[in-house]
Amino acid sequence: MLSLRFIDILYRQFSFFFRNRFGGFAVTSALILPIILISVGSAIDIAIAHKAQARAQSVADAAALNSAIFVRNFDRQPLSDAEGYVDNISYSARDIGYEFSNFVEGGSNGVNVILNYDDLKGEVQANVTGRVNTTFMQLFGHDDISFSANASARYPGAAMEEANQGTPTSILMVLDNSGSMGFDDQIIQPGFTRSPPGAQPRLTGLRQTMTEFRSFIAENVDLQAPFGERVLRMGLLTYSSSIRNSIAMNWGLLAQSHIDNMFAQGGTESVAPMNRAAIWMLSEAGFHQNETGSADPQRVVIFMTDGNNNNTTSDAWTLFLCDFMKERGVTIYTIGFSLEVGNYETNQFWPRTDFISLGERDRAFNLLQGCATSEETFLQAQDTAALQDVFEQIGREVFEDNIRISN
Repeated sequence: MLSLRFIDILYRQFSFFFRNRFGGFAVTSALILPIILISVGSAIDIAIAHKAQARAQSVADAAALNSAIFVRNFDRQPLSDAEGYVDNISYSARDIGYEFSNFVEGGSNGVNVILNYDDLKGEVQANVTGRVNTTFMQLFGHDDISFSANASARYPGAAMEEANQGTPTSILMVLDNSGSMGFDDQIIQPGFTRSPPGAQPRLTGLRQTMTEFRSFIAENVDLQAPFGERVLRMGLLTYSSSIRNSIAMNWGLLAQSHIDNMFAQGGTESVAPMNRAAIWMLSEAGFHQNETGSADPQRVVIFMTDGNNNNTTSDAWTLFLCDFMKERGVTIYTIGFSLEVGNYETNQFWPRTDFISLGERDRAFNLLQGCATSEETFLQAQDTAALQDVFEQIGREVFEDNIRISN
């Protein structure tokens, strides 16, 4: 989003030249300023297209996963729209349950979704296409920008052994519960003094997201192999200036009470929880080997924060611990939550707002990018809705490919 501060800087830089009474700058500005304006405007059009592209990917992922689950449950493809998404039939994003802004041509109804099933491979492909209407790029002949997304999900097919029990997995969540998690999850828009409708405290959104994530696992993932062996272990570390709540790794799901008991308070220091995460992850292989005979389980850490450590030295130590785990085969997902530059309501009497600067955001992103296993496992969530999408994505990647979806 183009900030008002950026516009103000441009104005002050050029104001001297606007007052210049000589003719040289008038000619130069007449040539250059339209190019600057078109470039900035084009950047806005492209940013809107990127946002639509990300939303389209969520649509493709959801449609593919839901279709694969239907085939697993009924041992056949959907035969009608009432049952699910029929092979090679065009649906809209609204049919899938997703909304798009009016910048997208035709809105949600203009985004097309087609599912293709391959029973031999045991795979369903979802293809999503649409167009974004441009505003500034129309000036040089580009009326719209096309976007597309693809996703696939597996189900038992002729080429897949239904007895496959997937990969035993351990998941540990390291979640920031510092005082800023009590702030709203959306910025106060320019020209307004309060949060936009729908904004809520970040910790409220985190509880909702974790509850949905837990439900996804309970509904779609086998917690046991065919002969009764347990295959999933989970744990939770919440932290502020120190470790707040430590729920040791154990078989099965996290208790809902551990999610409900999270609250926002204190500063931010990630070293202690990440150090404990490293210790726990080192011992997880032994638990799975004793249970299933698997000496190489999938080990996953999900690290989420909405800000910076109180001390910069903590960033270096946290990065060291992340590297230590990654070198030993641990997959680390990192999530930057509500880190958009701007003012946020604190839901306190004083101070009423908190400003996240570009420098603060970049420092947080540098830590999260450095900790993540890859570019694909560094994720951003500007608000609660985006956080839910991010956890849904992680769930699909971890569980769909590595733990057998429940029949």
